[in-house]
Amino acid sequence: MTAPDRPTAVVMGLSPTGLHIARTLKRLGVSVIGVGRPGEVGFSSSVLSQSIVDDGSFDVFERLRQVLVGQSAVLMPSSDEYIELIGSTSRPDFLIQNSYHSGAADLLLTKSAFYEKCDKLGLKYPRTLTLAPGAPREVLSEINLPILLKPSRMHEHKAMMRGTKGWVINDDAELTALWPRISSFPGELVAQEFIPGPESEIRLVCGTLRAGGEASSLFTCRKLRQYPRGIGSASVVQSSEEPDAAEMALTFLRSINYQGIFGAEMKKHAGTGELYFIEINPRTSLWFSVSEAAGCPVVQQSYLDVVDPDGTPLGCAQQPGVRWRYWIKDKVTQAGYAFKPHPVFPKPRMNDAGPVRKRLWAVYEPSDPWPALVEPLGLARKFMRRLFKKAGSK
Repeated sequence: MTAPDRPTAVVMGLSPTGLHIARTLKRLGVSVIGVGRPGEVGFSSSVLSQSIVDDGSFDVFERLRQVLVGQSAVLMPSSDEYIELIGSTSRPDFLIQNSYHSGAADLLLTKSAFYEKCDKLGLKYPRTLTLAPGAPREVLSEINLPILLKPSRMHEHKAMMRGTKGWVINDDAELTALWPRISSFPGELVAQEFIPGPESEIRLVCGTLRAGGEASSLFTCRKLRQYPRGIGSASVVQSSEEPDAAEMALTFLRSINYQGIFGAEMKKHAGTGELYFIEINPRTSLWFSVSEAAGCPVVQQSYLDVVDPDGTPLGCAQQPGVRWRYWIKDKVTQAGYAFKPHPVFPKPRMNDAGPVRKRLWAVYEPSDPWPALVEPLGLARKFMRRLFKKAGSK
């Protein structure tokens, strides 16, 4: 199928993650429509042919049908919320990856179900306890502090979590202070022990799987720093060969007959050297642009696998030493490690992934500079909203 014949791509969610999806598909010659929440940075990109601001007041799929006027389109979600929206009902008039209706994506999005499957496969993950709503505090006596406490289905409680992935609880005093909030939390929580070692021991794997478990693309790298420190999203990533991590991810995904794009995260235990699963996402993640820069266009392949499941893969010749950085957020993490040691995690070893041969950025691209200019203003507005909301709640 030539570029002019390829269906339109609809990128759902225009955060920096969705911005990469839009840019890389535009490079493939695909027309891109963007759908996102108000204020998302991707709206300022020049690669979008059209955009729709999804403020929740209308049916976004009906609006897309009006825009497309009978043309087919591939849905490319960049967030868990949009995955659930896509999977909530049959959508035969759109092209989507198999996992969004097979139940495989939902298993990955539910942490308790994900860890239960790890148990069955004999794959390691941090010692974990599940807290049902209203569970007594005594349940947590079965796990050693410090712990990370997070929602089992994070995407359903993002507003309540106010931009954090969970609570780091170092001792009984911190648990006592947080308990009123924990005990009133409306959903299932997962308490998890930390894996010893710096965050530079985190391995990342992304790729696409076809029917039968064939990997049409596969890429590996290391997460060297993240924001917030210890439990956040990537802020520095570098390409490197990680065959054990790739094998671990494929073992899990093939066991659930997964088809489509994925991003897996695991950490090497500082004491034993064993890999422990953290999560697998059934979508593009923030750091995926490093895969394209390093010779593995994973997002492009995922689109092509939906459009032409039996087509010849683009190929993947992974280059080492390609470093990706989310500059604004990484400066905060970098300063934190420089001026205030983390109570749990030692300082990352930034040279562990080898020499840097090429650099790229999460938001900035020379051919599409506006998002990098607009983003600081959006982050400042978000910070001020949270500040005023916090002050108003006192």
